[in-house]
Order: sequence, then structure tokens, then C-alpha cells
Amino acid sequence: AIEASRDVIDVCRCAFALGPDDDRLSVRCDDAAAFLRRPASAGRWDVLQVDLYDADARGPTCDSLAFYQDCRRALREPGLCVVNLFGRHRSYRSNLARLRSAFEGRLLELPGGSAGNRVVIAFAGPPLRVPWSELRARAGVLESSLGLPASAWVRALETALGGVVCGV
Repeated sequence: AIEASRDVIDVCRCAFALGPDDDRLSVRCDDAAAFLRRPASAGRWDVLQVDLYDADARGPTCDSLAFYQDCRRALREPGLCVVNLFGRHRSYRSNLARLRSAFEGRLLELPGGSAGNRVVIAFAGPPLRVPWSELRARAGVLESSLGLPASAWVRALETALGGVVCGV
């Protein structure tokens, strides 16, 4: 995880049960855009979760085409870039356009939540074709092993896609 503010990292460790770095998670104080531009980031990650907003949560701090291209370059194939956007923010449509450009149109927009947030998943690598039955089975495993509401997520995806398995 990359976080620009040492204070945010400290608060997360003290108040939100963020444990110490280990083999599964390392938290680094750095600028996310600069980190992704470095050659060492290229082709290194399977998943990027991008949630970069200013201190007042009024808009994304990293949302240029170059930033999203750096996200794409940092992913191994197949890879996912999961971006949290404010669906009601004036930057929403331009962010979608930039993500489409950086990821060759391979996006999935999830339905918005009550707060107006929209999660967009961008895909890198060969098209993914997974039957709904397999996604439902995997969701069941996540629910039973981790207690996550994964079946609801699959239902939301299926609704968003109209039940059609797409080659994203």
C-alpha cells in the first residue's frame, strides 16, 4: 500500500487495526503517482486499488491519462485496476474516458453506492471469460471462509452486465 501521509498511516495503525508490515502487506509512505512512474513498478502487480482523494474528499488527486497509463504499465497480465470514483463529481466522466483510453476500453462500471461512489474495474491482459456459475461458486467460498458478502457482489455484477458474460 502506498500512502502519501505518514499521519494517515499512523492513524490507520492505531485506530483501524492496520497491523505491522508482513509478507502479505507492506505500507509505504510515498507519492503514488511517482511510485508508479518508477521503472521498478512496471509489470509488478496483479491488482491496483486506486482511491486517491484530497484531504477534503472533493476530487481525485491523481486522475490524468498519464497516471492511468502508469497504472496499466504497473500491472502483470492478467491484472486489475480497481478505481473508486465519485459518481456525482464533475471529474467522473473525464476519469472514465481516461481509464478507457489507458485500458483499451476494458472497463466495468459497478452500480453506485448510497454515497455516490462508483467502483470501476479496468482489465489488463487477455479477455477474461468466467461463467456465472463459477463466479457464484467462488463467491460462496469467500463468504464461508472470510465472511465477505461476495454473493451480493456477483449478483450486482450480473445485474450490471445484464446476465451476459462479457469478454472484459
